[in-house]
Amino acid sequence: MHNENKANGVHIRCYHLLNDFSGSPRVLSLVVEGLIEKGYSVEIITSRGGKGFLSEIKDVSYSFVNYKISKNKLLWGLSLFYAQFQFFISSLARKRKEKEIIYINTILPFGAAIGAWLLNKRIIYHVHEFPAQGNMLHKFAAFVFKRTSTKAIFVSKYLLDKYAIPSSKKKLVYNALPASFVANSKDFKPEFSNPFVVLMLCSIRKYKGVDVFVRLAKELKDLEFTLVLNGTVEEVEAYFGDISAINNLKIVVSPSNVQKFYLEANLVLNLSLPDLWIETFGLTAIEAMCYGIPVVVPPVGGIAEITEQGKEGYQVDSRDYSLLEKTIIEISSSKSLYDQLSDNAKIKSKDFYPDKMINLIEEIIN
Repeated sequence: MHNENKANGVHIRCYHLLNDFSGSPRVLSLVVEGLIEKGYSVEIITSRGGKGFLSEIKDVSYSFVNYKISKNKLLWGLSLFYAQFQFFISSLARKRKEKEIIYINTILPFGAAIGAWLLNKRIIYHVHEFPAQGNMLHKFAAFVFKRTSTKAIFVSKYLLDKYAIPSSKKKLVYNALPASFVANSKDFKPEFSNPFVVLMLCSIRKYKGVDVFVRLAKELKDLEFTLVLNGTVEEVEAYFGDISAINNLKIVVSPSNVQKFYLEANLVLNLSLPDLWIETFGLTAIEAMCYGIPVVVPPVGGIAEITEQGKEGYQVDSRDYSLLEKTIIEISSSKSLYDQLSDNAKIKSKDFYPDKMINLIEEIIN
């Protein structure tokens, strides 16, 4: 039942650039569902076409912009520019409402921020990323964020410390998991099984450590490896070529439901290369822990904040291949160690239940 008094007529307009099945739209979908449950009026403005976590959320009103990623950099740039122009017009097109809040997910919908700032609207950013070195687009988006934000939600302390804005604007709110995810995994405990299944979920990017994962599959032939990728079949074939000869490696592309893969997994990896990419949070790590699955994660960034060394898993730099391989072999060879890591992971996952995140965000809104 909606709590109309608590929401008090506040209308929240959420901007997100690309609606897909990656982490940031997933988190926004949880925020939106939680706020609607509390009685807030919510609108989502995102990319047209395709399916993603922001698609068909109950009781949400939608507006769309034309944005599509292309291999052709010129076409991609034009699409991005046009989407930002549409965001800008969208944020200007309506009369100002005293209780309207502009909620910007990631720093990329900067067109909306500029328009809302010109009208002196309240702008809340939900920041998931830090600009990559040399990426001028992200640097400009970060500049707009610093200049226009009223409040800023950061998904990790690592990220919060990265941005030079007044501390009064900053709020640390760790990402959470959907209530349905928590309910489905609550009574599950992984078995120390043979074959031992190693799982990784990520984008098709070198900096995500996909090449390292394939190497592990080639060399640890006694284990089974499952790689769940956010992308298209064509992108997978273009990146990997033919790797069908690796008998213990299964690749799955853009599933709408990832929970079934956790039911089959014994260990979850995040192999992001710290010199190329710093994980600002690490949603798959808390998803794994919710199922009681131990994790191996990078030793830097936001993901290192949620995994204590030797407790719920291990922090290993994936560039140190020998240590990485040794760690995986150790976990997959000792039932007593595995059970201990699994129990600790289950306990830690309770820190990431959704009510806590939604309540903190509502405090910021009010």
